[in-house]
Amino acid sequence: MIVTDISADLDPPYPERIRSEADELGLERSPGLHLSQIIDDLEHAIRPKDEWCDEEELAFYAAGGFLWEKVFARCHADSIMNGDIIRPGEFTLDGIIGSPDLIRVSDWTILECKHPWKSVRKFDDHLEKYFWKWVTQVACYAKMIGTNTAEIHAYFVCGDWRPPIPQTRSIRLEFTDRELDERWFMVRSHAQRKGWL
Repeated sequence: MIVTDISADLDPPYPERIRSEADELGLERSPGLHLSQIIDDLEHAIRPKDEWCDEEELAFYAAGGFLWEKVFARCHADSIMNGDIIRPGEFTLDGIIGSPDLIRVSDWTILECKHPWKSVRKFDDHLEKYFWKWVTQVACYAKMIGTNTAEIHAYFVCGDWRPPIPQTRSIRLEFTDRELDERWFMVRSHAQRKGWL
C-alpha cells in the first residue's frame, strides 16, 4: 500500500474548506463593532485567556462549530424549509452589530449552536460560571431582536470526559426585561470605556 499525504494539494485547504452556512449564503460579516468582540474582551478582562493554541489551530476548532451548525440545520430542515427557522443575518442596536445563528419565528426565539470541548458537567451544574459568555451572547441577541427567550444547542465533543464520549444538551433560557437590560448595559458600557462607541 502506498500512502500519500494530499493535504497540501487541496485548494482551499482545511479548515477553510469547512465554512459556516452564513459564508455559503454570502452573508459576510459587515465592518463595525460586533458583539462578539466586546464579549471576548469582557471575558478576557474577567478571566485572562491561557494562550494554548495559535490562530491556525483555533480555525480547526471553529470548523467543528461550523459543522455542528450544519448538522443542526439539517436536523431541523422541515422547519427551515417552511420558514419557521431562519438565518436572520445581522442586527444593530446602539451601534453594536450582532448575528444570531438562527431564529425560530413561531415563538421568536434565538437559537444558538455551540461545539465546546469543555465538560458537559460544567454546563449542567455551573452554567453562569463556565458558560457566562454564551449566556451573555444570547441575552444580548434577545435584547437586539426584542424577545426574552433563547435556546442553546450544544454538542459537547468529549461529553463529561468520563470517558470522553460526545453528548448533546439543549436548554431554553427565559430572561426578564431587567436581566436583558443589565447584560446589555454591561456590554455597551464596556464598549464605551474601550472607546469603541
